[in-house]
Amino acid sequence: MSVPIDPVTSRSPQQATASESSAGRRPSSPRAPRSTGSTDLEALQNRVYSFSDISHYRARERMIIRAADLFLYSLIRAVYSTLRWEVRGREHLDAVLASGHRPIFTFWHVCILGATWFFRNRGIVVMSSVSRDAEYTGRVIKRFGYGTARGSATRGGGRALAEMARCLDNGMEVGFTIDGPRGPAYVAKPGAVTLARHTGQAILPFHIAASS
Repeated sequence: MSVPIDPVTSRSPQQATASESSAGRRPSSPRAPRSTGSTDLEALQNRVYSFSDISHYRARERMIIRAADLFLYSLIRAVYSTLRWEVRGREHLDAVLASGHRPIFTFWHVCILGATWFFRNRGIVVMSSVSRDAEYTGRVIKRFGYGTARGSATRGGGRALAEMARCLDNGMEVGFTIDGPRGPAYVAKPGAVTLARHTGQAILPFHIAASS
């Protein structure tokens, strides 16, 4: 299916909106969302959607983080709001949502800027590293309505996967740049498969490409 659209936003993390996806699958044994106490859910949402505390950085570093955050946010808005979008494969996302599953979005690192704009305000929780650079990138994507689970393939990955599993259990969608940020490019790491195996949710790969 190929239809020209403008990216649309959702009213809450649980509501479905248009997306760009190329393939998907349904797990054979879906796991229903677990009931979580309101206090625990509030704490989870606060962890993933609130800005990280940067008070432990020096004043100059805090200034750089905030400046880079605002610059990148403004740049992405200025560039990607001017584009015309065409979706192919939306029926795969529709099928995942109709079946009662939540998608685990996967994509190559090269797609990250376009994906940040296209899937904005869905409440998608993505894995973010614990490095200083991730402080400003994490702030940027949170301005676009994302959440972050802190960890990477080399540091804190198990903790981040556990946090993403809790998000899925509470009706949130999650996403991975499966080859990044350190690469090698276009070589998938196993995090998304591990998460799908443990939660019973659906992996949904997508790709974003530009044309004149």
